Amino acid sequence: NGRLAFTYVDPRRFTLTLAETYLGDRLSSESGLSLDDAFVTDVSGSWESENRRIRIDAGVYNLFDEAIEVAPLVPTAGRLITASVKARF
Repeated sequence: NGRLAFTYVDPRRFTLTLAETYLGDRLSSESGLSLDDAFVTDVSGSWESENRRIRIDAGVYNLFDEAIEVAPLVPTAGRLITASVKARF
């Protein structure tokens, strides 16, 4: 298993991250059967206001909708899209 990520930080207060995760052969804790290996790509970014009171985050995890087993013959939900806005008062 391993993860490689690259993050770009722009002086205009935004970041962009591209990450690749390798899930090698694993054994199911329930049945002891081998689970398939997989590569998973994630992209995320954020922006923060100049006074740092507002932050917007967004990400797409499992960008290419790779089928990943969490148990024998049980795949994950697939691609996940997230977004959030945080405000400081």
